[in-house]
Amino acid sequence: MRFLRRLPPGMRRIVLKRVDGEGLDRSLAKHGEIAYRHEGRLVHVDLRDRVGRQMVKHGFTEQPFIALVRRHFTDAQGCFLDIGANLGNYALTLAPYFAKTLAFEPNPPVFARLQRNVEANPKLRIEAFNIGLSSTSGTRAFFPNTQGNSGASGFETRREGIEPLKLETLTGDEFVENLEQRIAAIKIDVEGHEFEVIRGLSRTIARDEPVIFMEWLGETMEAKGGFETLHDLLPGYTFLAPAALSNDGRLKTAAPKHRLTELTPLVAPYRRKYNMIYCVPDKQVGKLALRR
Repeated sequence: MRFLRRLPPGMRRIVLKRVDGEGLDRSLAKHGEIAYRHEGRLVHVDLRDRVGRQMVKHGFTEQPFIALVRRHFTDAQGCFLDIGANLGNYALTLAPYFAKTLAFEPNPPVFARLQRNVEANPKLRIEAFNIGLSSTSGTRAFFPNTQGNSGASGFETRREGIEPLKLETLTGDEFVENLEQRIAAIKIDVEGHEFEVIRGLSRTIARDEPVIFMEWLGETMEAKGGFETLHDLLPGYTFLAPAALSNDGRLKTAAPKHRLTELTPLVAPYRRKYNMIYCVPDKQVGKLALRR
């Protein structure tokens, strides 16, 4: 695995395509909980879970999207919120580029591993919280994925035969109101609960105008009003999508992840899913070197 993590993303993708993916996953799962080092971080994962296997294969996942944040949206004086942190993939990689990082993970067993990763890397200035952020404070039904993919758990993902957990939620506004640093960037990956998180952070967003980057599950979000609702929730923001620059100089948003190195305005017709979209204050967009 160490050799695999050292490969360039494109080559690693080729190697993984040529091996028996299911066989590799079964082999990895037998090892259970392990720790590995990558880019100076000590990372604890459970290889029985898909998120852990993806991380140990790649070092960190979602690297092209993280690279775009590092390139355009870091702030050494600001605070980064990682909402739906899971094991802390985004928190661990982006923490050095912010004054402070707050990582939120409501699922108790997943939070335990996140906390281990935070404690194993004290110089990164990360704090982890076993709580969900939403539009209201109280308790909500949370549906854990019991099929080996903790990343598919959430407040929206109801499943037959799964007993929901009653987990505590707070609004982001309530949580950060006494924080010294301004909120510079927010990552949200909460399996369709993104709008509720944004509603709970409305005062903070209006005050600090952070960059917000999040996964977009088209069918789920369309049922909640889609991009029209997102525009209503984030007035004064421009929405951008990762894109790849093709040989003829054109931009394509539908491209392998490792080729997504540019940002371009997000326009209709929209795709059913975006692994990441970036919501950027209009005043900041003019400073970006966007390709159109």
